[in-house]
Amino acid sequence: MTPSLSGRTAIVTGASAGLGAHIARALAGAGARVGLVARRRERLTRLADDLPGAVVLAGDLGHPDDVDAIAAEALVQLGSVDILVNNAACVRVGPAETETADDIAQMFAVNVFGLVRLTQRLVQPMLDRGSGSIVNMTSVAAARGTSSPAQAAYAASKASVNALTRHWAAQWGARGIRVNAIAAGLFRSELTGDSIDTESVQRWIRRRTILQRSGEPEDIDGVILLLVGNGSSYVTGQIINVDGGWSTG
Repeated sequence: MTPSLSGRTAIVTGASAGLGAHIARALAGAGARVGLVARRRERLTRLADDLPGAVVLAGDLGHPDDVDAIAAEALVQLGSVDILVNNAACVRVGPAETETADDIAQMFAVNVFGLVRLTQRLVQPMLDRGSGSIVNMTSVAAARGTSSPAQAAYAASKASVNALTRHWAAQWGARGIRVNAIAAGLFRSELTGDSIDTESVQRWIRRRTILQRSGEPEDIDGVILLLVGNGSSYVTGQIINVDGGWSTG
């Protein structure tokens, strides 16, 4: 049974495609009014047309001024924010010895600094009200070293998100805010594209995941709806792996 989010408002970042768009649809399907955040306004507009009451909040989380404008507009358009899903991410893949300073800076600008700034802007009304749920989308790569795919700096940025999740939960829990994270494995999405169906990638998946398959967008639904709903009212500070068993294999 899908928990009801009727009467609640939610912000989803990285909502123009992939897991972000799917999460936005899942929250709206449970009754939430959703604010859609991403750079690509035209994609957000098309998604908003399918979601009753959805609000388009276009901007680049890597730019502090855009973050401030997104947060301010969200509070004007939605009135308050009950749920924040920090899903947006910048990903670069390549050998650690060739990762450039610009690539690393861009990843941290979006994955860490933008996430922190937006959360700071939106959590204050939650704290004033004494309720709210924040879910950070992170990666199993943050806790498990891999040579393929090679993504050291990206993994480091997501490890920062894991630490933020625990510390925010500790600091804000007594004031009514729950903070958790979903550590995703390899999911079928726009980012993985057609490469996920190549034989080499499929062999990699079968070797590393207990369930021997990649994740499908709907595999995230049960966990995200649990974490933002009343069914997890005694859950905070947790990093929940949704990875087909990769992290335990």
